[in-house]
Amino acid sequence: MKYSKRFTLHLQKHCRKSLLKKIIMIKNLSRALLVTVLFLSLSSYSCKKNTGFMNSDKAKDGVITGIDKRACPCCGGVMINFTGETKSYTGEFYLIDNDISTFGITDTTSFPVNVKATYTPIEKCEGKHIKITKLVRR
Repeated sequence: MKYSKRFTLHLQKHCRKSLLKKIIMIKNLSRALLVTVLFLSLSSYSCKKNTGFMNSDKAKDGVITGIDKRACPCCGGVMINFTGETKSYTGEFYLIDNDISTFGITDTTSFPVNVKATYTPIEKCEGKHIKITKLVRR
């Protein structure tokens, strides 16, 4: 079947227009899809619970009450409690077994110091000794 040259050119022009329309439509759809995906991902990101250290379920509010100056084999170190008590040797307190100067607390620090801390218990001298793993002043 033979078509006239004019008809063939018209047909080619029409096909190009149709193809161009399809390409533009695909680009617009892909842009809309990209915008939708970005919007959904950003909105779900903003709704996530803050899981930083200060909001961690494992971190506990504590009070460093001072330096343990008792003279016994299992004494010494820094005292901390997790009950809100601000006086040394009062209530249920723990002795911190690691060097807390790495957390910015030294013997010249003014006690009590409110902190948020994570720790692990240490089996030592049948006492309440802990190792601080993270500590932030409140």
